[in-house]
Amino acid sequence: MSRAHQRSAGGVPDFAVLGGGLCGRLVAWRLAGEGHRVALYERGGPEGGEAAAWVAAAMLAPLAEAAVAELLITELGVASLDSWPRILAELPEPVFFQRNGTLVVWHSADRTEAPLFERRVRANAPRSLADANFVALAGAQLDAAEPALAGRFARGWLLAGEGQLDNRQALAALAAGLAARGVETHWHTTVDEAKAPSARVTIDCRGLGAKAALPGLRGIRGEVARVHAPGITLTRPVRLLHPRYPLYIAPKENDVFVIGATEIEGEDRSPVSVRSALELLSAAFAVHPAFGEARILELNTQCRPTLPDHRPALIWDGKATLRVNGLYRHGFMIAPEVADEAVRVAQALLDASVTDADSFESLRRASRWGEMLHAQVAHEPA
Repeated sequence: MSRAHQRSAGGVPDFAVLGGGLCGRLVAWRLAGEGHRVALYERGGPEGGEAAAWVAAAMLAPLAEAAVAELLITELGVASLDSWPRILAELPEPVFFQRNGTLVVWHSADRTEAPLFERRVRANAPRSLADANFVALAGAQLDAAEPALAGRFARGWLLAGEGQLDNRQALAALAAGLAARGVETHWHTTVDEAKAPSARVTIDCRGLGAKAALPGLRGIRGEVARVHAPGITLTRPVRLLHPRYPLYIAPKENDVFVIGATEIEGEDRSPVSVRSALELLSAAFAVHPAFGEARILELNTQCRPTLPDHRPALIWDGKATLRVNGLYRHGFMIAPEVADEAVRVAQALLDASVTDADSFESLRRASRWGEMLHAQVAHEPA
């Protein structure tokens, strides 16, 4: 029996993880793999249908996202992209994973968007990453890189090394991984803020469910379409630059494509609007006319949990609770590193190596991701 299990056997779990979306599952799975007794509480079921991750395109594209995200997000994404193959290899069920890069294209009428995109990426990404993986393509080079789009675009960029996975397969495989590692899962269980489950350390990964504890948290609505389009063979995600609705198309297994573009302030979970659906599907049709014959499997919405600075945060309450939140639109791209850092901090709380503001600050300074770490605890008076 491990030291972790010895100290918790017969009593409360070492850790209670609140929220069983992507990050909560990763945290619980990692902690259980370290030999800890872990309980997970999730308002939805093991399939993950209540989580923002259920609707995500699950693109692992730190260089592409540098157009709208700062250096911290890019670096978290690069490190997490290297972690995903190891994680997937340890899960008990297979998950579609691809690392063929991202193709960025634009129509000639929108050619002024291209230099803007490149400048933003190069401003927010490490120079070495951009120089090594930002590959300009034209004419026959572009046609050879993505034959299904041959002749449709004159120029583009291949952002080499980027990837994607199947979000729903990943959630299912993590649920199976939790069971395999003996995590006490409480599906369809809503946590009462005033009466949290007993545990030595609580890790709150509830996303928007944690608004009562994080008043600055807000939702940003995203809308996506999932379509079945046999005969369109894209070998990697494609991003279309456009001044109003920059589009992404992520090809999954079995001729399924996830198409998205919209970001809307607000926590409206109502169905996709006609306007958004028209823009999404028209833009996809403009990438390849065969999408006109695709069958719509879903038009779906979800709200991504976002903090005021658009950064992920690990917030210690000064006692025995760590809140992990604010992954925004970057969930799958950065979740492995965010979860690993949460595990490290949570273990420090359990082992009492962090007990006050000073010891937390020491841990923060020693962390590669110290920018994410925050403490809601006042220093003791001298």
